[in-house]
Amino acid sequence: MLSKPLLTTHEVAELLKIKEATVRAWIRAGELPAIQFHREWRVAFKDLEHFVGVRRTGDPREARGEQHKSETELRSSNRKQPQTTRRGASEQAADKRNSRKKGRPNNSR
Repeated sequence: MLSKPLLTTHEVAELLKIKEATVRAWIRAGELPAIQFHREWRVAFKDLEHFVGVRRTGDPREARGEQHKSETELRSSNRKQPQTTRRGASEQAADKRNSRKKGRPNNSR
């Protein structure tokens, strides 16, 4: 049934070079799946591999098992898109005032 043995919290801590209390905290928080036998916790090697893979820095697609984009796809997605300018509220209000002034008759004396 199991292709690899279940690891104790101590073994997981040794593999990751961290404290055993950290492993137990991950288990309690539900971040690291584990099986409880009496008072002891066991972690499946497959679950540990997934846990570490998700936290890996770099390309997050690798951890999810997604494929890399080809060189052509990267070049086309990196092309500069036309930029639209966002105007602030004060600029928009000034435009409204100016457009109203243009439509009014000249009240200058």
